[in-house]
Amino acid sequence: MASTIEQINLDMEIIKKDLFKLAMKGEWDNVVEFYKKNPMALKVKLTRSGDTALHIAVSDGQEDKVQELVEYISSQPERKAVLEIKNEQGSTPLHIAASMGSVAMCECIAQVDKSLVGARNNDNETPFFLAAL
Repeated sequence: MASTIEQINLDMEIIKKDLFKLAMKGEWDNVVEFYKKNPMALKVKLTRSGDTALHIAVSDGQEDKVQELVEYISSQPERKAVLEIKNEQGSTPLHIAASMGSVAMCECIAQVDKSLVGARNNDNETPFFLAAL
């Protein structure tokens, strides 16, 4: 019989696998719905480089879906912790949006918590610096 911790780990692996498939297929409507049905998925890193679904959506230039994801995330108690998640490069979703030059994605993420613009990645760069660059 599996312990509660083993079951939680198994559930998280299933969530990670399912969410990864949706994100890689670009099924962003389903990703948004998946988050709403599985709030514990908000902090799940999906890729080997440590990207969450939000990192991937930003990288994919999905402005409307990023807005939807961030609106949902902002309604959650751990909203700041979710938006502060860094990948292996130390980049948050805001770092990625800033490096892409997406004002819309930067604004929607930064409006949740203004302190996010000061987060530093592994190269000691802030999203604000990347946007100016």
